[in-house]
Amino acid sequence: MERVQPLLEAARKYQIPKIFEWMEERILMDMGKVNSPLTKIQEPMTILALATRFDLENLAKVALRELIKAPSKEFQTTVAFESHMFMHLFHLRQQRIKQMVDRVSNFHDLIKPAYTSCGQYQIHQELDYKIKRLIVALTDEPSWATLKQNANLWPQGCPTCPTFLSSSLLFQNWKVEILQEEMKMPELPPF
Repeated sequence: MERVQPLLEAARKYQIPKIFEWMEERILMDMGKVNSPLTKIQEPMTILALATRFDLENLAKVALRELIKAPSKEFQTTVAFESHMFMHLFHLRQQRIKQMVDRVSNFHDLIKPAYTSCGQYQIHQELDYKIKRLIVALTDEPSWATLKQNANLWPQGCPTCPTFLSSSLLFQNWKVEILQEEMKMPELPPF
């Protein structure tokens, strides 16, 4: 992707807007369905940096959407980056992390009273540990994929607690709302 930068610089210098249109269309086509939350783009940080530099708004929004939910390891690029866009990305990502962590924390708060009243202490202790692990995972990758991956790690339920949902059932209740949020195209910051 970084090899595209000199081409875009030349297109800007010689005022060839078709190159920008071609690049944006090509990347979006390579991605497949732009409106799918399951779509992954390669090098989203580099794409965001280039899209910001060359005013490719659609591409910038798609890269932003991906980075909001991406693992933190995706935040790498050698392309110079606009600081206002990085701050905007950071703000949007912090909002997403808060939404996801709050959702899990609220569930955790709901079932905590059962820890002391239930005779299945070991199951609840294991769940407490798994929820804390999930919260840590969500701070690195605030996405449906992280929730889904962690659903298999939780205990399947407590036979004596009516408030204890299995993680699979709980996550299915959250799935539609989270995937809708992941599909939303973020707004770009004012320039």
